[in-house]
Amino acid sequence: MSTLKTTSITHGSNSGTANLALTSAGNVTVGADLIATKQNGCQRIVLEQFYTPCDGSVIALQDGNHTILNVTAKQTGTASEVLMNGSEISYTPPTGTTQVIYEYSFQIGHDGNDPILNYWLYVGTDPVAYSASSTRGHYYHCNRVVFKWAINIGGSASTNTGRQASWGSAKTLKMMWRSLDASTYRGDIHEAENFGPLSSADVFAQPTLGITAIG
Repeated sequence: MSTLKTTSITHGSNSGTANLALTSAGNVTVGADLIATKQNGCQRIVLEQFYTPCDGSVIALQDGNHTILNVTAKQTGTASEVLMNGSEISYTPPTGTTQVIYEYSFQIGHDGNDPILNYWLYVGTDPVAYSASSTRGHYYHCNRVVFKWAINIGGSASTNTGRQASWGSAKTLKMMWRSLDASTYRGDIHEAENFGPLSSADVFAQPTLGITAIG
C-alpha cells in the first residue's frame, strides 16, 4: 500500500490559502469556508448549537463571542413585567438558517400560598403572542420549567409565532415575566424551596440558556 504525503489540499480555483492544511502531528486545519452539507437525503441539519448554565460563560458562535449573564440570586416576583435574568442574548444565526430553537430553563419558587406566574418570549422588541405561558400551583407549588420555542425564518413575518421573514442581523431574544400580584399569588424564580438534599432551607437554582440553529 502506497502513502500520499502532502501538507495541504487546495481547490483548483483557489490561488490563496489552502482549503485543508495538515500538520506534522497529524492534525487537520480547515479553511474558513467550511460548509456543512446535507447527506443521504437529509433535508435539515444543525448549523450551530449551544446550551449552558447562566454562569458568565463566554460562548463562541459564528456571529462572535457571547457572554452569558452570571445569575447568582433569585428574582422576586412583581406585578410588573420584568426580564428573566440570564434569558437575554443578541443573536445572528448562520447563513442558511431556516429555524432557530430558543430554550431557557428556570426554577419556580413561591412566596404566596397560590403562586401564579406569566412568562413569554420576545424577539427583538416584539412579544411572541402565542408563546404566552402561565404556571399556577396551589399550596406552595414549585418546579423547574423548560421553556422552548421555535422561530421559523422565511415567508411572512408574524408576531404571533415569532416567524421572521429574514434574519441577517442581530436580534435580541429574551424572556419576560410577572406574578399575578405581589402578595397572595406571588411566585419567585431561580430558587428551589425546602431543598432537603442540601439543606432544609430554600436554595438558589441557576437557570440555563441554549440555542439551536437549523438549516
